[in-house]
Amino acid sequence: MYTLYLLSGSRHSEEAKDLLSSSEIQFELRSLSDSDQLSGIFFDLGIRELPALVSGSTMAEGLENIRTYISTAGREQADST
Repeated sequence: MYTLYLLSGSRHSEEAKDLLSSSEIQFELRSLSDSDQLSGIFFDLGIRELPALVSGSTMAEGLENIRTYISTAGREQADST
């Protein structure tokens, strides 16, 4: 299961959420809005940019990296069937 960390009100975060919703990837949302939440997530998980898609040691930060990850994951799923 993946977790998508979003910045409340961010256009890139909303676009990342839409991309994931239209993919086969199952995910949960974590919307971050205040500086304490942001500081904690950056420190605890090592996230440097939002939106960020995280699962275990796998991390894609920023909209373009998430877009690339989704397209790669989709190709890997198609190859395995």
